[in-house]
Amino acid sequence: APTTGSPLPAGEPLRSLALAPRVPDVLYAALPSGLWRSTDAGVSWAKADETVAQCVAVNPDDPNHVVAGTADGRIVCSRDGGVTWSALAAL
Repeated sequence: APTTGSPLPAGEPLRSLALAPRVPDVLYAALPSGLWRSTDAGVSWAKADETVAQCVAVNPDDPNHVVAGTADGRIVCSRDGGVTWSALAAL
């Protein structure tokens, strides 16, 4: 995974972008290579997870709660600002 200070991978389509409303410098991006996180308003990025997500969203009341949906219908969730991710159980 790229180190902090890296741009998003060139040539990959951006599938989804989400910001944490209470912490506007924190952004999440869903790309074919995985989920990415920026803590400096998009200047630099680090891979947060290998999950190939189609969409990503941040809870407006809790910037540490991030949810992403995959092409195969799975949902992954982070409760610690994208440090760790886990799949949600079937609904």
